[in-house]
Amino acid sequence: MRGRAQLIAAVLRHAGIPVRSILDAGCGIGLLRKPFAEAMPRSRYEGIEASDYLCSRYGWTKGSVVDFAPRSASDLVVCYDVLQYLDDHDAARAVANFARLTRAALYVSALTREDWRANCDRTLTDRAVATIDEIGALEVFE
Repeated sequence: MRGRAQLIAAVLRHAGIPVRSILDAGCGIGLLRKPFAEAMPRSRYEGIEASDYLCSRYGWTKGSVVDFAPRSASDLVVCYDVLQYLDDHDAARAVANFARLTRAALYVSALTREDWRANCDRTLTDRAVATIDEIGALEVFE
C-alpha cells in the first residue's frame, strides 16, 4: 500500500494538484491511512465504511460510496477494491456519486474478469464478488 500511496501522491504533485483532504471510500481497516500520512503529511484523511464494527473499532465515518454525501468534497477520493462488491445498480450509483465526492482527483481500483484470469493471486483474492468485465459491465464471478 505504501507504493500505491506514493505513486498517487507523485502523480498529483506532478500535475500540480494540492491535496489537503483525502476520502477513502470503503476504507475497511484503513490500509492506506498511514501510507498517505507519509506520502502527503499535510493532508487530512477520512475513511468511510459500511461496517458498523469497523467504524466503531477504527473511528471511521459510517457511510457507503453509493450515497455518502459529505459537507464538502475532498481533494482526493480513493475507492480501492470496493466496486466489485456492489451489484450493477449500486455500482452505477457509486460511480455517479464520485463526482459529488471529489473536487480534484479520483483513484478507483476494481477487480476485473481479466485480473481474475491472469493477474491476481487467487489464494488471496475474494472470489465471491461481482467483477467488472472488459466492457465495464458488472458480472458475478462464479
